[in-house]
Parts: sequence; C-alpha cells; structure tokens
Amino acid sequence: MKNAQIKQKFLNASESIGSQICKNAFWKDKQCNWIGRFIDNPYAVPEISTTLYSKALGPELYDGTSGIALFLSHLYLLTRREEYRRTAEGAITHALLHFKDLESISRFGFYAGYVGIGYSAVKSGLILNNQRLVDQGMGIFKKLSLNKKSEHLMDVISGNAGAIPALLEMYDYFHEKMLYDLSLHLGNELVSSAIKNKKGWSWNSIVNGVQLTHKNLTGLSHGAAGIGYSLLELFRKTDKKEFLEGAEQAFAYENQWFSKKNGNWPDFRIMTNVDIASTRTKDKPSYAMAWCHGAPGIALSRLRAFEVLNKSIYLKDARAAINTTIKFIKQNGIVHRSNYSLCHGLAGNSECLIYASKLLHDTNYKLLADNVGINGIDNYQDGSLPWPCGIQSGQTPGLMIGLSGIGYFYLRLHDSSLIPSILIISQAPND
Repeated sequence: MKNAQIKQKFLNASESIGSQICKNAFWKDKQCNWIGRFIDNPYAVPEISTTLYSKALGPELYDGTSGIALFLSHLYLLTRREEYRRTAEGAITHALLHFKDLESISRFGFYAGYVGIGYSAVKSGLILNNQRLVDQGMGIFKKLSLNKKSEHLMDVISGNAGAIPALLEMYDYFHEKMLYDLSLHLGNELVSSAIKNKKGWSWNSIVNGVQLTHKNLTGLSHGAAGIGYSLLELFRKTDKKEFLEGAEQAFAYENQWFSKKNGNWPDFRIMTNVDIASTRTKDKPSYAMAWCHGAPGIALSRLRAFEVLNKSIYLKDARAAINTTIKFIKQNGIVHRSNYSLCHGLAGNSECLIYASKLLHDTNYKLLADNVGINGIDNYQDGSLPWPCGIQSGQTPGLMIGLSGIGYFYLRLHDSSLIPSILIISQAPND
C-alpha cells in the first residue's frame, strides 16, 4: 500500500471516531457534554480490580470536554467539516463554564487542571478562528498568575511540571510577559521543593499527591522524568543554570534505579489491592510500560533532553527505553482487544516512536507506529468491536483514556508535522 493511501486510512479512522463522538454529544444551548465511563482506581493499573461507573464528563483535558474539544479542533483543521467545528466549540464552551468545578489544588495542572482548559481554549480558538475562545483561555492564565501562592500540586498531571511547557508555548505565540513570569515562578517552586542528594533530585507526595510510594517516583506523569523535562523547557527559554541543573539531576535520580535486566525504570507506587501487595515491594518493584509510568514516557523525556542538550547519555537512555517499548508493542500490539489509549495504551506508547523517527531520522520507528495504527483499523474501525479504551471494558469519549485520544493518535500518524504531540509539549530547541 502506498504512503498516501496509508495516510488517508489514518485520517479516515480519525474521522470515524470523530463522527461517533459528535453523534453521541448531549446539547444544551451552545454547550455539549458526554457520558463517560470511569474507574475508581486513580492509578489505572490493569492488574488491580476496580469498579466502573458512568457519569457526565467534567471540564478537564485528561478525560473531560476540553480534551475532546482539542481533538475535534485538530480534526476540523484537516477536514473542515462543520460538525467537528460546531462540536468542538460546544465542548470547550462547557469546559470554560465549569473549569472552577475542579479542585483548586490541581489548578496548575495541564491534564487535570485549569491550565489544560485554558490551553485547549486558546488552541481551539486559533484553529476555529474564534477570538472569544482565545480571550477566555488567556483569561484563565491571567487569573492563575494572580493566585500563585496557595497550595497546589507540581507534577505533570496536576501541577507545575505540566503547566510550564504549555505556558511557554503560549508565551512563544503571544509574547505576554505574564505567561513568562508565571512559568518562571512555577519552575522556581519545582527547584525549591526538590529533595536533593548526591545521586540526584527527586520529588515526594507534596509535589505529586501520590501518598503511597516505596521511594520518590520515576516516570513522566508524576515522577522525576516529567519534572526534569519541564525544567529543561524552562532552561531552554530562560538560560538559567538552576533549571538545567534541576533537569539533569532529575534524570540522574532516575538512572540510579535503571534495571538493565528489564530495560526499564521501576514504578515505586504502592498499590492498595491486597492480592498483589506481595508482588510490589520495596525490594521488588514492578516495571510499568506506559506513557504515564515506565519506559515509553521516560523515552520522551530523554529524546527531548537529547534534542535540546545534544548529550550522548540521553540518547543512550532514549534508545534503551525505546527498545523496551518496541518489545512490548510487538508482544502486545497484535493482541486482540489491546488497550489503545494515550495514557497507558498502545497509542501513547507509540508516541516515542513517532518522535524518535523524526528526531533520529529513522523511518523504521514510524513504520512500527504505523503498524500499530493499521492493526487497530483492521480490528476495530468497522464497528463490530468497540475500540479498547484505557478502562476495563467498553468505550469512553475522553482524550487520555478514551476515543478522542485514539482519534488524536491517528491524526498524529496522518501528519505529525501539522498535528503536535499532546503527550510532550515542546517547541523547536532554538526558537
């Protein structure tokens, strides 16, 4: 099959998902929402039994209406179909009306807080040529800049580390000093809250909100990799050496725990389920394989570090993480009903392959990501089976664990130069 035909198949898959999402929207005036499926286990670890329930979506990017809006806006960018524009505007309108429903402790969160909603509003507004959305998104950032000091989390999901790269992207576009100053403040908080020792810097539950851990966490979503990547973005913009030191010390903390046998970094979370407690101990941690925890997400942090700093140690880390990810994909990518979510599924795992292919000029990585996409189309696009989302069963419409994220993955496969990654927010290293 020719490359143009494959790209069109990817766009068709994304459109199929987008049309389904639009069809299932519930409307009230100019806003819309969906019923989603959720799990009561916040860690989303597959081996733990959880309870599923359904409810209306919230406004957040992770699994709420602002995430759906971001997907549909980018789908509109490529197709110019009115139903995608209209539904994207309805979804982000809902998010903007309800963003204060989220817990204030997560307000700086990109995936779980106000920052992600503001980001989605601005990006959607720019794509849809809707200045109202741009202004409202910027308004969220301005309010946050006036409320910096009360208690909040600092990891990628819920706090500073996720906010900084998004705010810097907004600064690159608008050149609003408020965005730069807010990013600088959040970065200084990350540096001052680090636990510093000779083997590197790490961050505890005060920063990431994860109370049950054997050690301070590794990984992108709540751990040192995500904070290191964020500080690296701030160094790139400010040239302040303390942010470079913080980034490299975060990566050093992780690398002391790297297991050559597993080709991975340990997941130090303690799970509360008694059935697996004996298999996840201080001396015998597990090794996750997802964007959020484990090699696929850590690969993204090291690819970015190599791109910005051009140091061979980060390329070595990245290749180790990518090789482990490839082994996992080859073992699980053709298994029927494999999870395709962005957060902890095959779509998210494939992001490091898309990134590596472009950065390292190796098309084999992209070919493997394409194969993951083709396998999904072959198994699920005809509708006879539901797309497997990041929950135990059934489908949910959100971005990080649901259909919107799967659709966004296919947009990335179709044209990664036009559709930016939502799993690592970064600009060109010399911009």
